[in-house]
Amino acid sequence: MEEGADQTGNDLDLEKENSELANDAIEVNSSEEPLEPPSIHNDEKAIEEGDPGHEDMKNDPDTTTTPTATTPGGSSSLVLLDDGEAPPELNPLPRPDSAAFESPGTGKGTGDDPESPERPTSSKEEEEEEEEEEEEDARAQETPAEATTEAVDDVAVHYAQLYDQLCAESEELIERGRRLQTTLAEKSDIWKMTGVGEPEKGGSPSLHAPTPQQSYEAQLTHLADLRGQRASHTQLEEALPKSRAQEKLRQQVESEWLELVALKRLTATTGAPRGRGRRATLALRAKVAPVDGGKDSLLEAWQTLEQQERRALSERYSEDLQRIRKNIAENAQVKAHLTEDLQWVQAENQAKSTQLACGPLQGLLAQKKGLLAGAKGTRRRLRAQALELKQRSGLLGHTALLRDFEDRVDTCKQLEGQVGGLRQRHSDSTVKCDRLKKKLGKS
Repeated sequence: MEEGADQTGNDLDLEKENSELANDAIEVNSSEEPLEPPSIHNDEKAIEEGDPGHEDMKNDPDTTTTPTATTPGGSSSLVLLDDGEAPPELNPLPRPDSAAFESPGTGKGTGDDPESPERPTSSKEEEEEEEEEEEEDARAQETPAEATTEAVDDVAVHYAQLYDQLCAESEELIERGRRLQTTLAEKSDIWKMTGVGEPEKGGSPSLHAPTPQQSYEAQLTHLADLRGQRASHTQLEEALPKSRAQEKLRQQVESEWLELVALKRLTATTGAPRGRGRRATLALRAKVAPVDGGKDSLLEAWQTLEQQERRALSERYSEDLQRIRKNIAENAQVKAHLTEDLQWVQAENQAKSTQLACGPLQGLLAQKKGLLAGAKGTRRRLRAQALELKQRSGLLGHTALLRDFEDRVDTCKQLEGQVGGLRQRHSDSTVKCDRLKKKLGKS
């Protein structure tokens, strides 16, 4: 029992530690601010005006107090560190207001009109500018994008492992709670029905053996703890998809920001003067013009084809409609002819029926019907009389039956004569037998 209690206490401690870890993960997810896309227009304005505000904020030591991974949109995400591990050095991403994004014609110290011709520079200045551009390129290549992505991947892997571990523990705890509930129900049923296993009233229970009430209360508290852990697990499960969506959105924003930075660097380093840019724009427009013309021609051709299809479809529908209307007209004419014929036949039948009802044929027909009824009555009477006479006559008029009857009578007489002779012989034989018996008796 003591080993079981120790095991239960260890399990409860482990479950509490897991719930605390889940709550810490939920707090970390809730502390992350929503990502915001970088303000492209403000950065371009800062590039044109040469505002050093971003660089001052970047170099301010008060703004970086905690080890955070700075995203391109300006939001920060916490990086989980092991005990005794030094925070990674995260260099901020290059801002658009840095010197790497300043075009050759938009420097701070020039103050010339953009449309004015460029001033010739000495070879030393050109070499210095090239060296500065190389240094800025090297610095830009050392951006913390890889570090931030690795940190984000580590956090995602950690959360995924924690989620799988908590799911397995929750399933195990649920199964354990079910088993405990079944055992409690079985024991309570046994106690109620038989009283077996229930401690005696007069006896003293053991010091280490808990009473059923105490074990029941302990199980109830354990079930309450399990329910709380399950609620925390469900909260963690609900929070994990949100954190994954935030990580995915952060990665997407970082990739888009890096693409924008590379594009701005390319335009800043290889950009042509304003006049050349205009000429290039005109050349591109000249190249695009025939493409647009071809697009317009394709659109017109597509529209003409669509109109032709619609016209053909409308013509086919109109032909079908005309055919249907023609069939309807023909059917109406046929119906009119049939109704006229039916009316004529009905009128003719009515005239014939009136003629038959009013003419001499009707009287003749009635007279013949009366004669026919009288003939049928006489026929029935004659049939009854014939049947009665036939029953009275017997064998008269049937020569074959009479001859057969005479033959049968003769045979009957002959058989009767034979029977009389046989009876006489039998009586004589019986008399003779009696005489012989008497003689034998005397002798």
